[in-house]
Amino acid sequence: RRRRRRRRRRRWWWWWWWWRRRRRRRRRRRRRRRRRRRRRGRKRREEEEEEEELWWWWWWWCSLAPFSGGRS
Repeated sequence: RRRRRRRRRRRWWWWWWWWRRRRRRRRRRRRRRRRRRRRRGRKRREEEEEEEELWWWWWWWCSLAPFSGGRS
């Protein structure tokens, strides 16, 4: 039983790391494009930061959910 748990944990960790790495690349590309387009408004930048924080919380919760055993 212990070995199965360890395998699951490793698999989950690898999936999390791969997904995070893949997501980071997309983030950087989007950021660069947005910066070039929107240089005037500070309010828009603040809104983007808030969205990123929300996305971060959502990602953290979703990544913790399968590990703790419940999505909602």
